[in-house]
Amino acid sequence: MSNDLPLRFDPGLFAKRGRQFAGNISVHDLPRIMELAPKSDSEFHVAMTFSMSSLQFPMVKGTIEGGIVQLCQRCMGDVRIPIRSQFQLILVSPDLVEQASEEGHEIFEYTGPSITTAALIEDEVILSMPIVAKHEDIEDCDSTVKQWMHEFDEVPTDEKENPFAKLKNLKL
Repeated sequence: MSNDLPLRFDPGLFAKRGRQFAGNISVHDLPRIMELAPKSDSEFHVAMTFSMSSLQFPMVKGTIEGGIVQLCQRCMGDVRIPIRSQFQLILVSPDLVEQASEEGHEIFEYTGPSITTAALIEDEVILSMPIVAKHEDIEDCDSTVKQWMHEFDEVPTDEKENPFAKLKNLKL
């Protein structure tokens, strides 16, 4: 990690003091992301602001911006996936989840006296990733796949009959 990102933080202490931090973290420092995107070599810019919620639970509001490289599920080529996450989380231990759920915000559960910054970032990045990675535009895919997809999409005009066309002739 670089810049002002702590390795671990005490959510109660950071929230009471209204701490803020920002910095960059390499994808290589996020093992769960490396499993999902092994070719990624970029960084995420992270900014977090801590405060107390209305029911006096530690809360963090933040943003994560960056990108990862995954395999396009159409052409099996590399596709860069932009990651832009905005989050607001109540930080609580498992025994306080029910009370904290009254706040109406998402909850991040932790055990022990502190939270690993990388674990929180990993969770938010994973939630921001698409279920199926693919190029936005099929034109960016491999030429063989483009040709196959265009052939698959082409339907002769005489077969484009509306499936409900026969129903219009029925009378009640």
